Amino acid sequence: MILGAVGYILFLIVKNLSLNRNVKASKTTLPVYSAPVENIRELEIDKLLREALASGNYRLAVRIYFLGMLKRLDEAGFILWKKDKTNRDYLSELFSKELYFDDVKKLTLAYEQVWYGEHDLPLHRYEEIIISFKAIDQKLQSSKPA
Repeated sequence: MILGAVGYILFLIVKNLSLNRNVKASKTTLPVYSAPVENIRELEIDKLLREALASGNYRLAVRIYFLGMLKRLDEAGFILWKKDKTNRDYLSELFSKELYFDDVKKLTLAYEQVWYGEHDLPLHRYEEIIISFKAIDQKLQSSKPA
């Protein structure tokens, strides 16, 4: 009986080690644009979004929508984008200017749950999130100076 228990424990250890190797391997195969962004102004959001959706990668698509939102906020002068800033830094900027804070806060939370949670994102949840991204995009488009 003890030998059986020891054998089972060894089996679980070996199984867990092989699962960890698979997880590490899959993380190294992420596309380049899933890495930290060096210059948000150079991102081709539409192209990246098409590629993510064509591959069915809704997590990555949410990330690209989020980066696109930051890019538009930066272009409009509502935030000052820098690669070493955190999402909290951007929210602080918007809060101090009383601009789009609630909308961006909600989308930041959704993005962080999807991206950093590393869970598969079902299509229906992706569609719910994207509605909010499109809504803030419309607001930003209408607030651009003429």
